[in-house]
Amino acid sequence: MTTEDRLRTYRGRRDFGRTREPSGGAAAADERPRFVVQIHDARRMHFDFRLQVGTC
Repeated sequence: MTTEDRLRTYRGRRDFGRTREPSGGAAAADERPRFVVQIHDARRMHFDFRLQVGTC
């Protein structure tokens, strides 16, 4: 399964209208790697740290 297939499957399971989580997308070729820290209130409040590694 390719990365794009996994992302498509993930997006199909989410309701981005209900949550503030970004839906993601391809970065421009000249963008540097980046990270996101996100508050996630699931079973308990915690922070998610997401780091972009490589290119998709």
